[in-house]
Amino acid sequence: MAIYYIYALMGVVFTALGQLLYKQYFNRKQKIFLGLAILFFISVPYWNYKALTRLSIDLVYMLASLTILIVVTFSIGLFGEKVSKQQWLAAALIILGIILYNI
Repeated sequence: MAIYYIYALMGVVFTALGQLLYKQYFNRKQKIFLGLAILFFISVPYWNYKALTRLSIDLVYMLASLTILIVVTFSIGLFGEKVSKQQWLAAALIILGIILYNI
């Protein structure tokens, strides 16, 4: 059963990586970043499908909300982006929602 959680997390991670690589493409204008972003985005439905074979749809898509947190965290570290108080509040609400869902 744990392998299906890994599949769901692969969907989350690949979505986040695709978004980060897409942003990097616009920053540097190097097609390798665009190509990698497309490859990651194309693989996401596969990972979600694998996860959905044994996990409920609400659980898989609740885990997908982690993508936002991953992208924000890495955007701060990789791109030096500033995060507003409203964005931090939104991130906290996402985490709270995930915690409450799992209780």
